[in-house]
Amino acid sequence: MKEQFFEIAEMLLLAGMLAILAVVLKAKKETLLTLVQNYVKKAEEAVQGSGMGAEKKRLVIAWLETSGVKITGYLSKAIDDVVKGLNEKKAWALGEVKK
Repeated sequence: MKEQFFEIAEMLLLAGMLAILAVVLKAKKETLLTLVQNYVKKAEEAVQGSGMGAEKKRLVIAWLETSGVKITGYLSKAIDDVVKGLNEKKAWALGEVKK
């Protein structure tokens, strides 16, 4: 009986630690995506003209690396996805109207 109690307690402790880890990872992911969105918008302002997507992405990546962020395949795709989302919403045009 005592052994079962300790096994259950260990399992609950492990489950709790994994839940905390999941929350921390989710928060870090959201923070990173917010940083990517901000850098993508700044790159759009810094590099003018259509057909300059590769240059803008290089700038975003440079800023991220300067911030201590390691660029992975996931992050590269996330940058592309942010740009795609802004293009679909025509968010660039909205930014120009505000100027």
